[in-house]
Amino acid sequence: MNDTIQITPPILRRLWLVIVLTCLIFTFPIALLILLTGKVYRWRDTGWAPISDKARWIYAGALGFWLLAAIANFAISGKSGQETWKENQVNTSQSRSEAQDGGANAETPAMPEGDANFTGGSYHRTSPATANMTIERRDGRWRISIEGAGPPAGGNTAANCSLVAEGQLVNDEINADLVPFETDTAEITAEDLKENPGKILVKVSPSNVTVLRATVNPYCGIGSDLTGHFRLVP
Repeated sequence: MNDTIQITPPILRRLWLVIVLTCLIFTFPIALLILLTGKVYRWRDTGWAPISDKARWIYAGALGFWLLAAIANFAISGKSGQETWKENQVNTSQSRSEAQDGGANAETPAMPEGDANFTGGSYHRTSPATANMTIERRDGRWRISIEGAGPPAGGNTAANCSLVAEGQLVNDEINADLVPFETDTAEITAEDLKENPGKILVKVSPSNVTVLRATVNPYCGIGSDLTGHFRLVP
């Protein structure tokens, strides 16, 4: 018997659409629904004809198995992902708690042995010209006060120069920035330092220090030099 029928089935009932929905992967459940709810037609030379029920049920069974596998995989992956998320949350909470405890209980970081042995004091330089310097701990920083004359140059010898700087002691060196100060003989204001900032760099040891750098310009006379070796005054 010829099972070809002279009808035009709806687009949703055409085999080519079912195949397209299957190949698009994410739409294969729609293809499964079409197979389960009625006949599916294919084009033959004589017109549209339904595929056999056996072929339709085999096709639907394959898609159903695929759908069940996808659901199972999603359930397993979802559970695993949720457990991983919870574990990450726990680890994050523990890390934050440890960080907070560490911050609350942390002591001041230990200084290198050489830094720990340095206590500051009063120092004196004899060459190329006399100079005096004090280094003292103040509010967690080291304060350097230095005053000295310029190298002898006859009538052109620079007058005494004074600088004050504050900074941190790291690896036996104090890297200090010039700060405002005022004495009976010298003054540097905050406005001065905005225009001309400067530094004093000092290499320290328990018994003596060496001024590696001292910004004298424009605060001292021409020829002033406050660098050099300073010995601890007993």
